[in-house]
Amino acid sequence: MSTSSDGEVSEVVCYVGAGSGSAVKAVTLHEALEALGDSNKRVWINFLSPDESHLSEVVAKLGFHELAVEDVFSARSRAKVEEYPGHLFCVVPALNLNTEEDLLDIVNLNAFLGRNYLISSQRAPLPAVARVRERMERGEPPLWRGPDFVLYQLLDTIADEYLSVVDQISEQIDALEERIFERFDPSVSATTFALKRQVAGLRRRVSPQREIINVLTNRPHELISPETQVYLRDVYDHVFRISDGIDTCHDLLQGAIDSYLTLVANRTNQVMKVLSVVGTIVLPLNVLTGLYGTNFQVLPGSGNPYAFWIFCAALVSTGLAATILFRSRKWL
Repeated sequence: MSTSSDGEVSEVVCYVGAGSGSAVKAVTLHEALEALGDSNKRVWINFLSPDESHLSEVVAKLGFHELAVEDVFSARSRAKVEEYPGHLFCVVPALNLNTEEDLLDIVNLNAFLGRNYLISSQRAPLPAVARVRERMERGEPPLWRGPDFVLYQLLDTIADEYLSVVDQISEQIDALEERIFERFDPSVSATTFALKRQVAGLRRRVSPQREIINVLTNRPHELISPETQVYLRDVYDHVFRISDGIDTCHDLLQGAIDSYLTLVANRTNQVMKVLSVVGTIVLPLNVLTGLYGTNFQVLPGSGNPYAFWIFCAALVSTGLAATILFRSRKWL
């Protein structure tokens, strides 16, 4: 373990397996590079936060294309799969699952697939890589089945993590709909738009992966065995399900936004309706009070000792009559 040129902690982990049913051993980078020369051995080398000095030995040994090496050090590389002489190069966006900062913290997994090796790298720790490493050390994804099978394991684990996030967003949408329709929480709009941004971000990351898995699954290639392609078809089904789930979440969120805006408009209309009715009821009372508030010396009934109470009764009767009229017309 060392420190890369940008200050991040770097790590190189190497595994070697040989022959059918053989145990997988964790070895040094030097031992892994030596094993690359033996066609009977299978090698997986994973770089965490690599710099050029870390990859120089591997590049010199295997002759990776300079454009692919350039993509390894670019955080903006798009998701893709490219074929070069002697190896395939894949860039797959994976979830970092950094829930404390950003649920959609995306880290590219770069992978070089050769006849007897898989060289992978990422700029930050990925849960998917950690899980495959744990299985590797337990012997569950046997390296002797081929480096293409290890690549399948990585892609499958990445897809499962996307699916987990989609399920979390679906649960949040259910809670969101409850807040909208059952108790109308006015603060729900901020949560709704935040979820919509997350869904849009997921869609941008997942859509290209369908093409990547489709190429690896359906295009015959000497570096990917037909047996592994059967497993990759299962990954394609997962990615298709994720994409379908994202579309469903997007539609539900758009419906929730429309419903929220409709409810806000209805509540505003209801308030305006009540205010309008109150204003209409008060209008004749204003006319009467304005009329009897004029500055004249003689007003009808001004000499009657009960004139004030009669006037108050007239005001109340007018208000009640207007209220009864509005209720009969179902305006209230």
